[in-house]
Amino acid sequence: MRSSLRAEVFRSTIFGMSLATLLAAVLLVSTSCGSAPVSNAPVSSPPSIPVQQAVTITSIDPNPISASNLPQLITINGSNFVPNSNVSYSAQGQSPAIQPLNSQSSEQITLFAVFPISGQTGSLQVSTPTSTSNSVNLSVVQSNTTQNITDYPFPNAPFCNISPCPPNTIDPWDFYFRECTSYVAWRMNRDTGRRMQPWDQSDPGTFWNNMSAGHWGNAGNWDANAKILGYVVDYVPAVGAIAQWNFADKPSNHVAYVEKVNSDGSVDVSDYNWGLPPLDHLPQYHTGFAPRYIHINDHSASAFNISVNSNNETFTQGQSASFLVNVQSMNGNSGQISFHALNLPPGYASTTGWSSDTANLSSNGAISSTLFIGTTSLTQTGSFTVTLRVTSGNVSSDYSVTIQILPVQSSQAFGTQVDTTSNVISLGQSASFTVTVQSIGGFSSPVDLFAINLPPGYDPATYWSQPTLTPLPNGVVNSTLYIYTNSGTSTGVFPITLRTASTGFVTRDIPVNLTINSSGATDFGISVNTTSQTIAQGQSATFVVTVQSTGGFSSPVDLFAINLPPGYDPATYWSQPIVTPFPNGSATSTLTVVTTSGTSKGTFTIILRAASTGFVTKEVNVTLIIQ
Repeated sequence: MRSSLRAEVFRSTIFGMSLATLLAAVLLVSTSCGSAPVSNAPVSSPPSIPVQQAVTITSIDPNPISASNLPQLITINGSNFVPNSNVSYSAQGQSPAIQPLNSQSSEQITLFAVFPISGQTGSLQVSTPTSTSNSVNLSVVQSNTTQNITDYPFPNAPFCNISPCPPNTIDPWDFYFRECTSYVAWRMNRDTGRRMQPWDQSDPGTFWNNMSAGHWGNAGNWDANAKILGYVVDYVPAVGAIAQWNFADKPSNHVAYVEKVNSDGSVDVSDYNWGLPPLDHLPQYHTGFAPRYIHINDHSASAFNISVNSNNETFTQGQSASFLVNVQSMNGNSGQISFHALNLPPGYASTTGWSSDTANLSSNGAISSTLFIGTTSLTQTGSFTVTLRVTSGNVSSDYSVTIQILPVQSSQAFGTQVDTTSNVISLGQSASFTVTVQSIGGFSSPVDLFAINLPPGYDPATYWSQPTLTPLPNGVVNSTLYIYTNSGTSTGVFPITLRTASTGFVTRDIPVNLTINSSGATDFGISVNTTSQTIAQGQSATFVVTVQSTGGFSSPVDLFAINLPPGYDPATYWSQPIVTPFPNGSATSTLTVVTTSGTSKGTFTIILRAASTGFVTKEVNVTLIIQ
């Protein structure tokens, strides 16, 4: 936050003895109680209180300091620093954010602070309960290193400032122009010699949003996607690495490119779109510290790759689950590997552990270890995301898996499905989604239905045919959501959550999409015949996608399947990879997912994507369970 015409002060308190402790020592000498007997014992002298020597600052390093939006390490040298000291800095217009002290001794204090505004000089002081130091000027200057930013090829491209984003704001790598993600994608491609258009997304070396069947998406998702794709994510900076802040680190999250690693461990980074207007969507350069680094093209990239035989397991209290973790040496790396499991469910059994806590990985070799998660009747039930961490030296890689622990006292449950995951309508029209509730294990309790994130301005006539359902034991029951629109309803693509809830049972959500076009607008929508399939290894599953024309749409639509299960058979195919519906008609294509005995088991979320040049890309998520 900027301040205008007054001095701003930041403070940080060093841990240790407080002033109240010293005052208490004085009060103990003079306190008495009138009813206490008089003692003839010799009177002892009151305890002496040490005299605090004057606090002095001799130097500050660095000084001057470069303006940066990243935390920077500051060292204050001097004498007579004591516990419970405060560090303060004041300057016109500068409101630096100071973080907790890093370390402290009688002659040196180190701390992290953020100085976002250049061209100012303020005064820094250290104060103790009995003394205040001399003031030392600390100047904030503009960084002069910007040469690596200027070759971003789209400095004047239109950026997205409305929702949904117009198609002309999407860059060649499926990010948005002049966002931090677009800039880092350019640097990743530039580092591997891919400087000129057209950038070929089919080239395995091209960095783009959905490379290797992953999805980078928002900057806050980059660390999770990197781990899924097998890239190293750690706390070790390296030139060419990606500095990353997720949602917990910075509310707007961020990625940047590491230009230089400094001797104190800080980094110089270049980026786009860190600042607030009018500095948004512009190149910047910062010096400081980042919470984590993603290694793709730098020298420490891909020390090893990890894979897991399953992404999720569901079992009952008292039972156990296992995850086989495979580690493959990359680029000839070798060394001792250690296995860790983080965020295990509360009350897990003492039998929980790895088949091997450590193992030696040979150059270009492979090792494995199995995590066994045991439970008892006291283990907490619910859904838990467990982090499987593999480390070697200061390099680590994480893989997240999900376990669902059901109560032992009941095998009853219910399942849900919807007749279609996508509808396309024009203003004034209505759409419907029919939800089926299936009883499992004799379940026969009331189930409440909700529709979350309906489009703004939807017509009040919108309703469920039955807002509460009670299936017969092992039976099914349906309810239809009717969504009505009028001239005041917003247009666009809206993700809606259809929620089913029953007291004492796991709540289930079904994501669907509703596309609302202006009256007569040309567009297309997609739907799928089923949102879930369960097969055994070696079997095949099919998903039929329907492309619906509205407003006379009749252009080619490309179909893609993203995040197919590891080890799927190359015979997997679309019956028609490109479809062209007749105006106001529809066209279908069937995705056949073929598996073998080597295909991974587990539950996989596959993205079915439909894209047509000049129109908003449409996606439908489906689930494939391989047993």
